[in-house]
Amino acid sequence: AGPKCAAAAAAARESAERAGVRTLPPVEPNRHTTLFVYLSDDFTGGETVFPRAAGAAGGKQLVARNGSVVADNPADRGGMRECARGLRVVPIRGAGALFYHRKGGTGSKDTKSIHGGCPPMTGVKYGLNAFMWNVRSDKGYRKWQHIMNN
Repeated sequence: AGPKCAAAAAAARESAERAGVRTLPPVEPNRHTTLFVYLSDDFTGGETVFPRAAGAAGGKQLVARNGSVVADNPADRGGMRECARGLRVVPIRGAGALFYHRKGGTGSKDTKSIHGGCPPMTGVKYGLNAFMWNVRSDKGYRKWQHIMNN
């Protein structure tokens, strides 16, 4: 899958450049995009939370639910205060949260992308992570293998 992914990435980069979109060259292995897909929603709680994303005013919290972002009361998850700050994405089976880890233009880390999973209050949460990287899979694998072995 590595060479096919690299070829697809190169074709996408060339297409973007022809369209006038500026792309950043891969410098080091970086996860630049994450897609978290919710495989179930028959539980309560279990939101994906971005505590450093801007929250709503007046003691309210921004909540993404059913395709809309609304101000709502902060979540109470007993001991996980991050669930009551920033932006909460409410799980919907078959839907997902897509977010970027890097800022456009500079490629610097976007601290607003720091996230976590609030614990389900009832039931079991099932999900799937898909990570998009800025390097070919073989290069990234070698780099991370080196890091893990040292």
